[in-house]
Amino acid sequence: MAWTRLYIVSALSDLPDAQATADRLLRNQDDIGNWPLGQVKMMMRMHLDQTIAEATHRLQNNHMAEINDYDAIEDHRLKLADTLATGIAAQHPDKVAEFATASDLPRTD
Repeated sequence: MAWTRLYIVSALSDLPDAQATADRLLRNQDDIGNWPLGQVKMMMRMHLDQTIAEATHRLQNNHMAEINDYDAIEDHRLKLADTLATGIAAQHPDKVAEFATASDLPRTD
C-alpha cells in the first residue's frame, strides 16, 4: 500500500518521480514468487488504476463516483487477496495443508 500511496501523490502532483514510483510499485508482483505472474500484474495494475480514479473523483468532489469506485476497489481487493492466498498455499503447502477449507480455519471471534 505504501508504494500505491506514493504513486498517487506523485501522479496527482505531477512530480517527476511518478513513472519511477509506478515502476517500483509494479515490481511488487515480481517479488511475490509462485503466483500466476501475468494475472497478478494485471490485478495490481487494475488496483492502481481504480485507486487513481477514486482519488481523482474525490478531488473533483464527485462523491457518487468516489463511492462507486470504493465499492469496486473493495470487490477487486477481495479477488486479489484470493489470488495471493492461492499463491501462498502453493508456495507453502506444508503450512496450509491442515486448513483444507475455509470452514477449517481457526475462529478469531
